[in-house]
Amino acid sequence: MLDQAAEHGPGEPGWDGPVVLAHHRAIGQPLVAAPDFEIKPPEVQPFGDVPENGRAALTPLAGPAAPGIAVAPDGLRLRRLLDTAQIILGAGVGKS
Repeated sequence: MLDQAAEHGPGEPGWDGPVVLAHHRAIGQPLVAAPDFEIKPPEVQPFGDVPENGRAALTPLAGPAAPGIAVAPDGLRLRRLLDTAQIILGAGVGKS
């Protein structure tokens, strides 16, 4: 089971600081959960070559699932990161 919450916006402490979103204003969270899901390596996989265009990471869980998080300055760059996450995660399905 995954229970995750994120609160952003005025009134939330530090939401626009360098540790949370900085100048990024778009956020997305891909998730793959399937019985035949297998991802290697099992550690966190950061991606997004140019930090100004956004950053993302996949964080595999103990079971057959991997959530991720992506932040970007706008929706277009966020979509590109989420597409990359889909490619990475898709490579882990049905590979047993």
